[in-house]
Amino acid sequence: LHLAAMAGKLKMVQSLLGCGASIHKRTSLGDTALHEACFEGHTEVVKHLREQGADPNIGNDHEVTSLMLASYADNASVIKYVVDSKVELNRLDKDGRNVLFYAVAEGRLDTLAYLIDCGAEVKPDHNGVSLLMEAVYQGKDEVVQYLL
Repeated sequence: LHLAAMAGKLKMVQSLLGCGASIHKRTSLGDTALHEACFEGHTEVVKHLREQGADPNIGNDHEVTSLMLASYADNASVIKYVVDSKVELNRLDKDGRNVLFYAVAEGRLDTLAYLIDCGAEVKPDHNGVSLLMEAVYQGKDEVVQYLL
């Protein structure tokens, strides 16, 4: 199921679920099929997995959610769909970082602005690292200018 979701093979995902594959099965890192589809940007697979009960608020072993992965990879249609499905925008990973840090890490300015507009909180992680500090560290000039 994870491979089909990762590859964006909707018919295969449907078939595997129809044959009893568990939507809640996790990889050795704790990722679900929804994590895989969100990271790869397969919106139709994400929609189907959600319709079948996949929870976008579940984190992997590092408490990284599907939305965090979609934001890191800048998959706009997936991000919008997941946000519209009432996901917890301010859920934290094990380092105390919310979804905004994942957008900042790759310099995803449009995603960052969208998530802030949707209500994601601009706040530091558990170590006191702010989004601005992360943007400076990652060398993301446009994000730095936006956050200033």
